[in-house]
Amino acid sequence: MSTTSSKSVVGAWLLHHDQKLANASTTEFESIVVAGRSARLLSVLSRENDTTVPIERVFELARGIGIRNIEARPLLEELKQHGLIDSTNQGIAVLGVSQVSLLHHTADIFEAQSPVGVDRAVIELAELSSRAPLRRSDCEEHISDTYRLSGDEIDDVFTQSEHIGFVDHEIDGEDILYFNGSLFRRSDAAKTRRLLENLNTDEAQRLAEAEALVKDNGCILADRLQAVLGQKLWMKLHQIGFFDVSEVVNERGTTGFATKPDALAKYVPNGLADILDDAKALASSLAYGIVKSDRARGMLKSVESSSARVCSSVGLIGKSQKHTWTSLRT
Repeated sequence: MSTTSSKSVVGAWLLHHDQKLANASTTEFESIVVAGRSARLLSVLSRENDTTVPIERVFELARGIGIRNIEARPLLEELKQHGLIDSTNQGIAVLGVSQVSLLHHTADIFEAQSPVGVDRAVIELAELSSRAPLRRSDCEEHISDTYRLSGDEIDDVFTQSEHIGFVDHEIDGEDILYFNGSLFRRSDAAKTRRLLENLNTDEAQRLAEAEALVKDNGCILADRLQAVLGQKLWMKLHQIGFFDVSEVVNERGTTGFATKPDALAKYVPNGLADILDDAKALASSLAYGIVKSDRARGMLKSVESSSARVCSSVGLIGKSQKHTWTSLRT
């Protein structure tokens, strides 16, 4: 059974893979390219202030994200067929598309291209290797059986994924280890796989509980997470950077917040560290406002209910708090 049934997961990987394909010489993965580039064009159009975007501006925006005029026209037609835009004499109008729904639309466009098994398989491999580093021998049979691939096709999945950069990889004895380099350091990838494979039953259960807690809350108090894991397992996970900890430092002391690296970096190239650090600082600040701040200081009931005040709240927090981000790595 596929592990990438969620439209948001599939959509995010389509955008990631399309960015990689933009710098590749292959003519394969047409379904991924159409879906990814249509979505990127839709994204920049939906962020425009004008209800209708003049066609000259549309092409300008397309070129800004590496899409030529000759490519933009069929992509616009694709978006029109899906009811996401309308074309008039004045230009292009986006029809009720939000950034939140963008990933779902990306997945829908992908499915409309009648993708072949290899297209789906390279997404599956990226998702699996983001959960934990794994060897080809660990996943080859699963991917081949799930997408009914021939021997040549499964070889192509791994070879193309390596060459294009859909996943990171390194030699592991006579095998090849695949992993997401934005989540697992290359030097620690093999160590991470061995550590996770060798957890005892109690440790595996504690880790599952901790991961569920982080998944439900996004960013939680580090002390709370440590209590679930126990000191011994917490220290083991230090060694592989399994969780990130952000410290909010202010006049009331230091408060640590924990999250998973994949909460922010899963689909992002590992060269954008500064942007990710800013996002992590924002996440910890909002979490602090919810769980630690009192009414006089600007308590947030929740990020959702306070969305109209996010900018002012972050500004207030920024004046009195210093953010430091430290990875749980020795």
